[in-house]
Amino acid sequence: MEPQIGDMVWVPADTVIWSKKPKTGSSYKYLDEPRSLLVIDELDGFFKIVAFGSSWWVKKNRVHRTNKHYHSYGLGGR
Repeated sequence: MEPQIGDMVWVPADTVIWSKKPKTGSSYKYLDEPRSLLVIDELDGFFKIVAFGSSWWVKKNRVHRTNKHYHSYGLGGR
């Protein structure tokens, strides 16, 4: 099952993340270690995730579902 908005996901090291959708002149960085991140949006084969205090885009095929969910932490609806 594909991750949904609000899910915590695991993203492996050496994954590229972009500040805007790729190919739009955005800046990018490589993750230097695996991370658990929050999915906040999705569009055209990409997930928007929260990393380093801001939002980034990552290819869906680099994202892996975990069993943790945003709403499990009592943060839903706030």
